[in-house]
Amino acid sequence: MAEYGILDTETTGLLEHEWARVIEIGVAVFDSEGDLFEPVRTWSSMVCPDVLTDEGLRVAWQISQITEAEIRSAPPAHEVWLDLFYEVDDLPILCWNTPFDKAMVRRSFLGDMADPIEWSGDVMIEFGELFRSVLGSSRHAGGGPRWVTLKRAMSMSGLKFPGGEQSHRAIGDCIGTGQIRQHMLRGLIGPPKENPKGLHGKMKFSF
Repeated sequence: MAEYGILDTETTGLLEHEWARVIEIGVAVFDSEGDLFEPVRTWSSMVCPDVLTDEGLRVAWQISQITEAEIRSAPPAHEVWLDLFYEVDDLPILCWNTPFDKAMVRRSFLGDMADPIEWSGDVMIEFGELFRSVLGSSRHAGGGPRWVTLKRAMSMSGLKFPGGEQSHRAIGDCIGTGQIRQHMLRGLIGPPKENPKGLHGKMKFSF
């Protein structure tokens, strides 16, 4: 099997917030030659971080509906890291927005420890390159990735989040990202053949 892992984090803020930490992390393992929609296995854990601020708690609730009680009762970061390392093993790991998740994992779990994860790609950039004709460009003028939300990408691809429209929880976002990549690997999604109503109008897709 050609397996790879999709990793996602939920956090208490953005990278520019020094106090932002991972509070939930998940991994969904897919077989690139197997089922398009169902991962081989999944794993997730809540995390009690080393820094937890009032603003971070507000972000956790507003974005992910994760409560303070859930966070404070979660295992500490060093315990979660050992479990994550066991699940990841030597799998290549991708994220929807790898630079963000990679940086947050290193900040929240590693400290001075080495990072054994094989970060192997960025699905958002892969998607942007595929849909360049619709998005205009997959990168900003400065070279960084052009932000496309996972929810919007799934809608553009004709896919739906597993179990409904819930997003901003680790496993749901892992599975959604994996489904997009599975379809891209098989050439089953692509940019619209025509887009007469513009970017925000109704689009036709080639499946």
